[in-house]
Amino acid sequence: MTYTYHEMKIILDGEVTISDDTGQSVTASRGDLFHFPADSTITFTSSDFALAYFVGQGSEGEA
Repeated sequence: MTYTYHEMKIILDGEVTISDDTGQSVTASRGDLFHFPADSTITFTSSDFALAYFVGQGSEGEA
C-alpha cells in the first residue's frame, strides 16, 4: 500500500510483519505503535492474524 496521507496505527492483538520499500521490516505485536508518512509504501503480512486500530490525516477539506 502506498499512503497518500499520514497514518498512525497501533497493534491491538496478533502479530504482523511490516515492511517498507527500502527493505526494512519489523515484526509488530500488541502495543506497538507506528507512523506511516504520506508517500510511504508499506507491506503487511501475517502468518496468523493481526488486529489494529488506525487513524489517518488527509489534507484540509478532505473527507
